[in-house]
Amino acid sequence: MSIASLLKDIPIPELTRVKYDFHGQPACDYKKILNEQIDEKKLLHGIRAGASIGITAGSRGVANLPTIIKEIADRIKQAGGVPFVFPAMGSHGGATAEGQALVLKKLGITEESIGCEIRSGMETVEVGISSTVLPVYMDRFAWESDGIIAVNRVKPHTTFRGGHESGIVKMLVIGMGKQKGAEICHQLGFKNMAKNIEDLAKVVLATKKVIFGVGVVENANHQICGLDTALPEEFFEKDAKLLKCAWDNLPRLPFNKVDVLVIDEIGKEISGTGFDTNAVGRANADRPEVTRIAVLNLSEKTAGNANGIGRADTATKKVFERFNFEETYPNAITSTAVESVKIPMILENDELAIKAAIKMSLVLDYSKVRLVRIKNTSSLGEMYVSGALLEEVKKHPDTDVFDKNFVTMVFDDNGNVVS
Repeated sequence: MSIASLLKDIPIPELTRVKYDFHGQPACDYKKILNEQIDEKKLLHGIRAGASIGITAGSRGVANLPTIIKEIADRIKQAGGVPFVFPAMGSHGGATAEGQALVLKKLGITEESIGCEIRSGMETVEVGISSTVLPVYMDRFAWESDGIIAVNRVKPHTTFRGGHESGIVKMLVIGMGKQKGAEICHQLGFKNMAKNIEDLAKVVLATKKVIFGVGVVENANHQICGLDTALPEEFFEKDAKLLKCAWDNLPRLPFNKVDVLVIDEIGKEISGTGFDTNAVGRANADRPEVTRIAVLNLSEKTAGNANGIGRADTATKKVFERFNFEETYPNAITSTAVESVKIPMILENDELAIKAAIKMSLVLDYSKVRLVRIKNTSSLGEMYVSGALLEEVKKHPDTDVFDKNFVTMVFDDNGNVVS
Protein backbone atom coordinates (compact mmCIF):
# COMPACT_ATOMS: atom_id res chain seq x y z
CA MET A 1 0.00 0.00 0.00
CA SER A 2 1.35 3.46 -0.90
CA ILE A 3 1.80 6.19 1.67
CA ALA A 4 -0.77 8.38 -0.10
CA SER A 5 -3.40 5.65 -0.06
CA LEU A 6 -2.63 4.81 3.58
CA LEU A 7 -3.31 8.45 4.54
CA LYS A 8 -6.06 9.15 2.01
CA ASP A 9 -8.94 9.04 4.48
CA ILE A 10 -7.25 10.92 7.34
CA PRO A 11 -9.26 14.14 7.80
CA ILE A 12 -7.55 17.49 8.33
CA PRO A 13 -9.77 19.58 10.61
CA GLU A 14 -11.08 23.00 9.71
CA LEU A 15 -9.25 25.79 11.52
CA THR A 16 -10.08 29.18 12.95
CA ARG A 17 -7.68 32.10 13.38
CA VAL A 18 -6.78 32.96 16.97
CA LYS A 19 -5.04 35.98 18.47
CA TYR A 20 -2.58 35.29 21.27
CA ASP A 21 -1.74 38.38 23.30
CA PHE A 22 0.91 37.22 25.73
CA HIS A 23 1.04 39.72 28.58
CA GLY A 24 4.76 40.27 28.93
CA GLN A 25 6.65 43.52 29.27
CA PRO A 26 6.02 46.21 26.64
CA ALA A 27 8.75 47.39 24.29
CA CYS A 28 11.29 49.75 25.85
CA ASP A 29 13.29 52.66 24.45
CA TYR A 30 16.39 50.52 24.09
CA LYS A 31 18.51 53.19 22.38
CA LYS A 32 17.82 55.68 25.14
CA ILE A 33 18.63 53.12 27.86
CA LEU A 34 21.84 52.07 26.11
CA ASN A 35 23.12 55.61 25.66
CA GLU A 36 22.15 56.65 29.19
CA GLN A 37 24.05 53.71 30.66
CA ILE A 38 27.10 54.36 28.47
CA ASP A 39 27.14 57.92 29.80
CA GLU A 40 26.21 57.27 33.44
CA LYS A 41 28.62 54.34 33.88
CA LYS A 42 31.30 55.97 31.71
CA LEU A 43 31.63 52.70 29.84
CA LEU A 44 33.78 54.19 27.07
CA HIS A 45 35.65 56.64 29.25
CA GLY A 46 38.97 54.80 29.11
CA ILE A 47 39.22 54.38 25.35
CA ARG A 48 42.32 56.04 23.94
CA ALA A 49 42.42 57.74 20.56
CA GLY A 50 42.74 55.24 17.73
CA ALA A 51 41.99 52.22 19.93
CA SER A 52 40.62 49.23 18.02
CA ILE A 53 37.39 48.01 19.65
CA GLY A 54 35.65 44.80 18.58
CA ILE A 55 31.88 44.34 18.83
CA THR A 56 30.37 40.85 18.77
CA ALA A 57 27.60 39.91 16.35
CA GLY A 58 25.86 36.56 16.77
CA SER A 59 23.87 34.41 14.36
CA ARG A 60 20.39 34.90 15.81
CA GLY A 61 17.74 37.22 14.42
CA VAL A 62 17.83 39.46 17.49
CA ALA A 63 15.43 42.38 17.33
CA ASN A 64 17.11 45.62 16.21
CA LEU A 65 20.59 44.07 16.37
CA PRO A 66 22.01 46.13 13.44
CA THR A 67 20.73 49.31 15.13
CA ILE A 68 22.24 48.38 18.50
CA ILE A 69 25.60 47.56 16.92
CA LYS A 70 25.61 50.82 14.93
CA GLU A 71 24.72 52.79 18.06
CA ILE A 72 27.67 51.26 19.92
CA ALA A 73 30.00 51.76 16.94
CA ASP A 74 29.01 55.43 16.71
CA ARG A 75 29.68 55.94 20.41
CA ILE A 76 33.11 54.32 20.07
CA LYS A 77 33.91 56.73 17.23
CA GLN A 78 32.79 59.65 19.37
CA ALA A 79 35.15 58.47 22.09
CA GLY A 80 38.03 58.42 19.58
CA GLY A 81 38.16 54.68 19.02
CA VAL A 82 37.99 52.63 15.83
CA PRO A 83 35.15 50.08 16.00
CA PHE A 84 34.89 46.84 14.07
CA VAL A 85 32.44 43.95 14.19
CA PHE A 86 33.38 40.29 14.22
CA PRO A 87 31.06 37.27 13.89
CA ALA A 88 30.77 35.62 17.31
CA MET A 89 28.76 32.51 16.53
CA GLY A 90 30.81 29.40 17.28
CA SER A 91 30.48 26.98 14.38
CA HIS A 92 27.51 28.57 12.63
CA GLY A 93 27.71 29.63 9.01
CA GLY A 94 29.29 26.30 8.12
CA ALA A 95 32.25 27.16 10.41
CA THR A 96 33.86 29.27 7.68
CA ALA A 97 34.78 32.96 7.59
CA GLU A 98 32.77 33.47 4.41
CA GLY A 99 29.78 31.61 5.79
CA GLN A 100 29.72 33.63 9.00
CA ALA A 101 29.97 36.92 7.11
CA LEU A 102 27.04 35.77 4.98
CA VAL A 103 25.01 34.99 8.11
CA LEU A 104 25.55 38.59 9.28
CA LYS A 105 24.54 39.93 5.88
CA LYS A 106 21.29 37.98 6.01
CA LEU A 107 20.63 39.57 9.41
CA GLY A 108 21.12 43.05 7.96
CA ILE A 109 24.61 43.52 9.42
CA THR A 110 26.86 44.92 6.70
CA GLU A 111 29.65 47.48 6.75
CA GLU A 112 27.22 49.96 5.17
CA SER A 113 24.45 49.37 7.73
CA ILE A 114 26.67 49.56 10.83
CA GLY A 115 29.20 52.10 9.61
CA CYS A 116 32.35 50.14 10.43
CA GLU A 117 34.52 47.27 9.24
CA ILE A 118 33.51 43.61 9.59
CA ARG A 119 36.41 41.24 10.29
CA SER A 120 35.40 37.64 9.76
CA GLY A 121 37.80 34.79 10.42
CA MET A 122 37.92 31.40 12.12
CA GLU A 123 41.42 31.65 13.55
CA THR A 124 41.60 31.66 17.35
CA VAL A 125 44.11 32.25 20.12
CA GLU A 126 44.30 30.18 23.30
CA VAL A 127 43.93 32.71 26.11
CA GLY A 128 44.03 30.48 29.18
CA ILE A 129 43.00 27.27 30.95
CA SER A 130 39.83 26.89 33.01
CA SER A 131 39.63 25.45 36.52
CA THR A 132 38.33 22.27 34.87
CA VAL A 133 41.53 22.14 32.76
CA LEU A 134 39.82 23.12 29.51
CA PRO A 135 41.59 25.44 27.05
CA VAL A 136 39.85 28.76 26.40
CA TYR A 137 39.87 30.27 22.92
CA MET A 138 39.14 33.70 21.47
CA ASP A 139 38.69 35.01 17.94
CA ARG A 140 42.09 36.29 16.77
CA PHE A 141 40.70 39.62 15.58
CA ALA A 142 39.12 40.13 19.01
CA TRP A 143 42.31 39.13 20.83
CA GLU A 144 44.42 41.54 18.80
CA SER A 145 42.04 44.44 19.47
CA ASP A 146 42.34 46.94 22.31
CA GLY A 147 38.98 45.92 23.77
CA ILE A 148 35.79 43.97 23.20
CA ILE A 149 32.10 44.75 23.72
CA ALA A 150 29.96 41.61 23.95
CA VAL A 151 26.37 42.00 22.68
CA ASN A 152 23.76 39.26 22.85
CA ARG A 153 20.14 38.42 23.47
CA VAL A 154 19.51 36.69 26.80
CA LYS A 155 17.00 33.84 26.72
CA PRO A 156 16.42 30.30 27.97
CA HIS A 157 18.50 27.75 26.09
CA THR A 158 16.68 25.08 24.14
CA THR A 159 18.84 22.17 25.34
CA PHE A 160 20.21 22.74 28.85
CA ARG A 161 19.37 24.48 32.12
CA GLY A 162 21.65 26.54 34.34
CA GLY A 163 22.27 29.92 35.92
CA HIS A 164 23.60 31.16 32.58
CA GLU A 165 22.05 29.90 29.38
CA SER A 166 21.91 31.89 26.12
CA GLY A 167 23.26 35.34 26.89
CA ILE A 168 26.29 37.55 27.37
CA VAL A 169 28.20 34.99 29.47
CA LYS A 170 27.73 32.30 26.83
CA MET A 171 28.77 34.79 24.15
CA LEU A 172 32.20 35.15 25.79
CA VAL A 173 32.87 31.42 25.53
CA ILE A 174 31.02 29.90 22.60
CA GLY A 175 30.41 32.93 20.40
CA MET A 176 33.83 34.55 20.72
CA GLY A 177 35.55 31.17 20.92
CA LYS A 178 34.53 30.35 17.33
CA GLN A 179 34.36 26.69 16.33
CA LYS A 180 37.21 25.59 18.65
CA GLY A 181 35.74 27.34 21.67
CA ALA A 182 32.27 25.97 21.02
CA GLU A 183 33.68 22.48 20.53
CA ILE A 184 35.58 22.50 23.82
CA CYS A 185 32.56 23.75 25.76
CA HIS A 186 30.25 21.12 24.24
CA GLN A 187 32.67 18.20 24.23
CA LEU A 188 31.51 16.67 27.50
CA GLY A 189 27.83 17.06 26.65
CA PHE A 190 25.04 19.35 27.77
CA LYS A 191 24.93 18.00 31.33
CA ASN A 192 28.21 19.84 31.93
CA MET A 193 27.37 22.89 29.84
CA ALA A 194 26.25 25.28 32.57
CA LYS A 195 29.41 24.74 34.63
CA ASN A 196 31.69 24.87 31.60
CA ILE A 197 30.25 28.16 30.40
CA GLU A 198 30.78 29.80 33.77
CA ASP A 199 34.31 28.42 34.26
CA LEU A 200 35.49 29.37 30.77
CA ALA A 201 33.87 32.80 30.92
CA LYS A 202 35.87 33.60 34.06
CA VAL A 203 39.07 33.00 32.09
CA VAL A 204 37.92 35.30 29.28
CA LEU A 205 37.03 38.07 31.72
CA ALA A 206 40.39 37.65 33.47
CA THR A 207 42.18 38.63 30.24
CA LYS A 208 40.86 42.19 30.75
CA LYS A 209 39.98 42.32 27.07
CA VAL A 210 36.25 42.76 27.65
CA ILE A 211 35.21 46.37 28.27
CA PHE A 212 31.52 45.72 28.89
CA GLY A 213 28.56 43.67 27.74
CA VAL A 214 25.10 44.52 26.43
CA GLY A 215 22.28 42.07 27.09
CA VAL A 216 18.80 42.42 25.63
CA VAL A 217 15.54 40.61 26.34
CA GLU A 218 12.69 40.30 23.84
CA ASN A 219 8.97 40.06 24.48
CA ALA A 220 6.46 37.86 22.65
CA ASN A 221 6.23 40.37 19.79
CA HIS A 222 9.97 40.16 19.06
CA GLN A 223 10.48 43.63 20.55
CA ILE A 224 13.23 44.59 22.99
CA CYS A 225 11.58 44.89 26.38
CA GLY A 226 14.72 44.94 28.49
CA LEU A 227 18.33 46.07 28.08
CA ASP A 228 21.18 46.26 30.54
CA THR A 229 24.90 46.79 30.36
CA ALA A 230 27.44 44.88 32.42
CA LEU A 231 30.96 45.77 33.46
CA PRO A 232 33.29 42.74 33.59
CA GLU A 233 32.67 42.26 37.31
CA GLU A 234 28.88 42.41 36.72
CA PHE A 235 28.61 39.87 33.89
CA PHE A 236 27.34 36.92 35.93
CA GLU A 237 24.95 38.97 38.05
CA LYS A 238 23.44 40.87 35.09
CA ASP A 239 23.22 37.79 32.86
CA ALA A 240 21.32 35.85 35.54
CA LYS A 241 18.98 38.79 36.15
CA LEU A 242 18.24 39.15 32.44
CA LEU A 243 17.66 35.39 32.13
CA LYS A 244 14.94 35.58 34.77
CA CYS A 245 13.37 38.47 32.85
CA ALA A 246 13.54 36.40 29.66
CA TRP A 247 11.72 33.49 31.31
CA ASP A 248 8.99 35.90 32.44
CA ASN A 249 8.61 37.11 28.85
CA LEU A 250 8.80 33.75 27.09
CA PRO A 251 5.56 32.97 25.22
CA ARG A 252 4.52 29.34 24.93
CA LEU A 253 1.64 27.71 23.17
CA PRO A 254 -1.37 28.65 25.33
CA PHE A 255 -2.55 25.05 25.67
CA ASN A 256 -1.49 22.27 28.03
CA LYS A 257 -2.09 19.50 25.47
CA VAL A 258 -1.74 19.60 21.67
CA ASP A 259 -2.06 16.50 19.50
CA VAL A 260 -0.52 17.98 16.35
CA LEU A 261 1.52 21.14 15.90
CA VAL A 262 2.10 22.29 12.33
CA ILE A 263 5.05 24.68 11.95
CA ASP A 264 5.24 26.43 8.58
CA GLU A 265 8.98 27.14 8.85
CA ILE A 266 11.99 26.62 11.06
CA GLY A 267 15.36 28.35 10.82
CA LYS A 268 18.59 29.09 12.64
CA GLU A 269 17.72 32.80 12.81
CA ILE A 270 14.49 31.89 14.62
CA SER A 271 16.09 29.66 17.25
CA GLY A 272 19.27 27.69 17.75
CA THR A 273 17.21 24.54 17.24
CA GLY A 274 15.23 25.93 14.31
CA PHE A 275 12.18 26.35 16.52
CA ASP A 276 12.11 27.28 20.20
CA THR A 277 11.60 24.00 22.02
CA ASN A 278 10.78 25.93 25.19
CA ALA A 279 7.74 27.41 23.44
CA VAL A 280 6.36 24.15 22.07
CA GLY A 281 7.23 21.55 24.66
CA ARG A 282 10.17 19.62 23.28
CA ALA A 283 13.55 18.80 24.87
CA ASN A 284 13.79 20.34 28.38
CA ALA A 285 10.46 22.18 28.29
CA ASP A 286 7.89 20.91 30.76
CA ARG A 287 4.87 22.20 28.85
CA PRO A 288 2.92 22.20 26.68
CA GLU A 289 2.63 18.51 25.87
CA VAL A 290 2.78 18.14 22.09
CA THR A 291 2.38 14.64 20.67
CA ARG A 292 3.45 15.23 17.04
CA ILE A 293 5.17 18.09 15.23
CA ALA A 294 5.02 18.54 11.45
CA VAL A 295 7.50 20.96 9.83
CA LEU A 296 6.60 22.19 6.36
CA ASN A 297 9.65 24.20 5.28
CA LEU A 298 12.95 25.85 6.12
CA SER A 299 13.10 29.64 6.26
CA GLU A 300 14.92 31.59 3.57
CA LYS A 301 17.35 33.18 6.04
CA THR A 302 18.51 29.85 7.46
CA ALA A 303 20.30 29.18 4.14
CA GLY A 304 19.79 25.43 4.31
CA ASN A 305 20.74 25.07 7.98
CA ALA A 306 18.16 22.54 9.17
CA ASN A 307 19.34 22.36 12.77
CA GLY A 308 16.42 21.30 14.93
CA ILE A 309 14.64 19.23 12.31
CA GLY A 310 15.43 16.15 14.37
CA ARG A 311 13.00 17.46 17.01
CA ALA A 312 10.12 17.15 14.51
CA ASP A 313 8.17 13.97 13.76
CA THR A 314 7.26 14.59 10.12
CA ALA A 315 8.63 16.96 7.50
CA THR A 316 8.25 17.56 3.78
CA LYS A 317 10.33 16.79 0.76
CA LYS A 318 10.89 20.58 0.48
CA VAL A 319 12.68 20.51 3.82
CA PHE A 320 14.85 17.58 2.79
CA GLU A 321 15.79 19.18 -0.54
CA ARG A 322 16.79 22.44 1.17
CA PHE A 323 18.73 20.61 3.90
CA ASN A 324 22.34 21.72 3.40
CA PHE A 325 24.62 19.25 5.16
CA GLU A 326 27.65 21.58 5.04
CA GLU A 327 25.63 24.33 6.74
CA THR A 328 23.96 22.07 9.29
CA TYR A 329 26.36 19.35 10.39
CA PRO A 330 29.35 21.48 11.55
CA ASN A 331 27.09 22.93 14.24
CA ALA A 332 25.92 19.48 15.36
CA ILE A 333 29.40 17.95 15.25
CA THR A 334 30.69 20.85 17.34
CA SER A 335 27.83 20.87 19.86
CA THR A 336 27.49 17.04 19.99
CA ALA A 337 23.69 17.57 19.67
CA VAL A 338 23.29 14.84 17.06
CA GLU A 339 19.59 14.32 17.83
CA SER A 340 18.87 17.84 16.60
CA VAL A 341 19.90 17.06 13.00
CA LYS A 342 18.47 13.57 12.60
CA ILE A 343 16.08 13.29 9.69
CA PRO A 344 12.41 12.78 10.66
CA MET A 345 9.82 11.02 8.54
CA ILE A 346 9.90 12.75 5.13
CA LEU A 347 6.61 13.02 3.25
CA GLU A 348 6.08 14.13 -0.34
CA ASN A 349 4.20 17.34 0.50
CA ASP A 350 2.51 19.46 3.17
CA GLU A 351 -0.77 17.57 3.02
CA LEU A 352 0.82 14.17 3.63
CA ALA A 353 3.14 15.51 6.36
CA ILE A 354 0.13 16.90 8.23
CA LYS A 355 -2.00 13.79 7.68
CA ALA A 356 0.80 11.52 8.85
CA ALA A 357 1.19 13.58 12.02
CA ILE A 358 -2.55 13.31 12.66
CA LYS A 359 -2.51 9.57 11.96
CA MET A 360 0.26 9.09 14.55
CA SER A 361 -1.14 11.51 17.16
CA LEU A 362 -2.52 8.74 19.39
CA VAL A 363 -6.16 9.86 19.20
CA LEU A 364 -9.11 7.57 18.45
CA ASP A 365 -11.34 10.13 16.73
CA TYR A 366 -9.35 12.12 14.16
CA SER A 367 -12.21 14.62 13.81
CA LYS A 368 -11.47 15.75 17.37
CA VAL A 369 -7.72 16.17 16.96
CA ARG A 370 -6.28 19.12 18.86
CA LEU A 371 -4.30 20.76 16.06
CA VAL A 372 -2.44 24.07 16.05
CA ARG A 373 -0.74 25.71 13.06
CA ILE A 374 1.85 28.49 13.50
CA LYS A 375 4.17 30.32 11.12
CA ASN A 376 7.20 29.87 13.40
CA THR A 377 7.99 30.09 17.11
CA SER A 378 8.87 33.79 16.80
CA SER A 379 5.37 34.54 15.51
CA LEU A 380 2.96 33.21 18.11
CA GLY A 381 0.74 36.30 18.09
CA GLU A 382 -1.51 34.63 15.54
CA MET A 383 -2.21 30.95 15.07
CA TYR A 384 -4.83 28.63 13.62
CA VAL A 385 -6.51 26.04 15.84
CA SER A 386 -8.99 23.22 15.33
CA GLY A 387 -12.45 23.17 16.85
CA ALA A 388 -11.34 20.78 19.59
CA LEU A 389 -9.35 23.66 21.12
CA LEU A 390 -11.98 26.37 20.75
CA GLU A 391 -13.36 26.14 24.29
CA GLU A 392 -9.83 26.50 25.72
CA VAL A 393 -9.27 29.55 23.53
CA LYS A 394 -12.43 31.16 24.90
CA LYS A 395 -11.41 30.48 28.51
CA HIS A 396 -7.76 31.52 28.21
CA PRO A 397 -7.18 35.15 29.35
CA ASP A 398 -4.57 35.79 26.60
CA THR A 399 -6.34 34.29 23.58
CA ASP A 400 -9.27 35.40 21.46
CA VAL A 401 -10.91 34.23 18.23
CA PHE A 402 -10.66 36.68 15.33
CA ASP A 403 -13.98 35.50 13.95
CA LYS A 404 -16.24 32.49 14.26
CA ASN A 405 -15.58 31.21 10.75
CA PHE A 406 -13.71 27.97 10.27
CA VAL A 407 -11.69 27.49 7.09
CA THR A 408 -10.51 24.41 5.26
CA MET A 409 -6.80 24.15 4.63
CA VAL A 410 -6.31 24.45 0.86
CA PHE A 411 -3.57 22.62 -1.03
CA ASP A 412 -2.27 23.22 -4.54
CA ASP A 413 -1.79 20.58 -7.24
CA ASN A 414 1.49 19.54 -5.60
CA GLY A 415 -0.16 19.01 -2.24
CA ASN A 416 1.38 22.08 -0.60
CA VAL A 417 -0.52 24.62 1.47
CA VAL A 418 -1.89 27.69 -0.29
CA SER A 419 -1.25 30.59 2.10
